[in-house]
Amino acid sequence: ELFMLPDGLAPMELAQQMAASGYSRVPIYRETPDHIVGMVHVFEVFRRRGEALPAMRPVSFTAPDKSAKNLLFELLRARRQLAIVQDGDAVIGVVTLED
Repeated sequence: ELFMLPDGLAPMELAQQMAASGYSRVPIYRETPDHIVGMVHVFEVFRRRGEALPAMRPVSFTAPDKSAKNLLFELLRARRQLAIVQDGDAVIGVVTLED
């Protein structure tokens, strides 16, 4: 089960849902959960105190059969914290740099 939020939430709603989630990085989708458009970081959301939306950060996308070693190097090179695992067009998981 993945926690993600739809694009277009009001700033206060985004802040409340992220606070309740307990996650520091949350993928944002547009129209369907299989269309991830970026992610937001909890610190940027809380810094704005629910008064404005934070800038969305880019995410990486990866296949389920990519080795952890190769994915780690890709994330480090791209300076990204999160990768969305896709099987075809379907989102099947999330990997964070901490994983």
